[in-house]
Amino acid sequence: MKSLNTWIALAIMLAVPSAFAQTPASAPAAAPAAGPKTNCWAQGGGENGSERIVWVEQKSPETPYTGVNRAIWRIAEILKSHQGQAQWEERVVLTRDFDGRYVQMAPGDRTKCMFYADDRVFGWVYSGAVKMTIDGQEPKVLSKGRACNVAPRLS
Repeated sequence: MKSLNTWIALAIMLAVPSAFAQTPASAPAAAPAAGPKTNCWAQGGGENGSERIVWVEQKSPETPYTGVNRAIWRIAEILKSHQGQAQWEERVVLTRDFDGRYVQMAPGDRTKCMFYADDRVFGWVYSGAVKMTIDGQEPKVLSKGRACNVAPRLS
């Protein structure tokens, strides 16, 4: 019982000062200040902020992105580089957390069952159709433009 009284007293002590700190209801609200803010950093990222001049070191010439993890991959370039091949794979992202690739399979090809213990698997069909089987579900045919998102711990 003593600890309950202590908690109640503590709650009252914390609530009372904040009640006195509020402005009275009868006091008129302060009008917003007109004109630009005096602090030049007040809204630097916003549309109404002052202009900032920032100096940043930049390599000259810049280091080009090559291979995997390039900044921009164009699907037309990828398709052109593999023109005439029935099946191919192009890895576009490879980090500790992500492994992204474009894959083309010939009609009738199959892949082995894949399992990622703690990660989702996302897929998107650019053209054609793919029959996908996920543990505990009926097989589904994904047509052009469809995406799939497989939860972790499912094959």
